[in-house]
Amino acid sequence: MNRNKPTTRQNATRRPAAACWVEAMRLRTLPVSVSGVLAAIALAIINHTFQWLPATICFTFAVLAQIASNFANEYFDYRDGLDSKGRVGPRRGVAEGDITPRAMLNATLITLATAALVGLALLGGMVARSGRCCNCVRRPGLFGRPLPIVAPRPG
Repeated sequence: MNRNKPTTRQNATRRPAAACWVEAMRLRTLPVSVSGVLAAIALAIINHTFQWLPATICFTFAVLAQIASNFANEYFDYRDGLDSKGRVGPRRGVAEGDITPRAMLNATLITLATAALVGLALLGGMVARSGRCCNCVRRPGLFGRPLPIVAPRPG
């Protein structure tokens, strides 16, 4: 028997890397993450204020944030010993050895950073369109008189 060639049994259990990562994304959780965005899109359409770019950015952010959450869950459950090989329930790539813990942590951080950048793009677009950063910072008198940080003591 050739030691360098995997057996048929090893080939049967070896899964393609892409399939492992897609499974780790837990695609079945994505509809819940975008449901709020879809509701907001529906309201914007009803009110004739829908815009493609902000809607696309919000949708993308929701998906990326959910995937980052799923990756983090898988990594930390494995690290804390909550997931193990052969667990009952959906297969976990890190626990089964399909994905290394370090690769999952890196994917979590990269996905989270990408979601943050997408979120900043949306925020930057809102600030640019509104022409101001925050009314209450620029004009503290908006809510009446500015409140002092330290109030003088009576007497």
